[in-house]
Amino acid sequence: MDVEADTMVDDILARANQIIKTDIPPSIEAAESYRNLLVRTFGSHAPPHQLLAFGFCKLLEVTPRRFVDAFSEVTLDDLAERFEAEYRSEVPTQAAEIESALSGLRFDLRYPLSAVLRESATYATYRHLLDRKAGETRPSDYYQEAPEQSVSHWIYAIRRKIVRQIVEGR
Repeated sequence: MDVEADTMVDDILARANQIIKTDIPPSIEAAESYRNLLVRTFGSHAPPHQLLAFGFCKLLEVTPRRFVDAFSEVTLDDLAERFEAEYRSEVPTQAAEIESALSGLRFDLRYPLSAVLRESATYATYRHLLDRKAGETRPSDYYQEAPEQSVSHWIYAIRRKIVRQIVEGR
């Protein structure tokens, strides 16, 4: 993994969280980095459960334990609506960017997992869910090990995907 790209993701997340918590207008560069991070993350065609875990845990700063306790039995459709509403309330000045960045996720939630999962290993892992509509599944359907470990693994998988995109210049 490219250490510089990994550090870049950390820096963008830190700036995004700083922007969220202050009324100071962000610089154009910070705003553009933030928009790019949103697009890279939610436009990555990663599994929806992973994207939502990443969104809650990294952008709304929910711990994996709290995510498991609060959201394990919530459908991904409801979870996506809740994430968007909570995130938009945290960053009202970025509402249009958030809505745009989440459009691919909302699209994927309408289809069976067989049409949504793009990586062969993920497809094989969740074979038992392939005929279900993605939005009707719940985080608990995807746990492979202890729930908190699964959520941490999903967050790391999204982070790796973002770093890979940065390294490859996409």
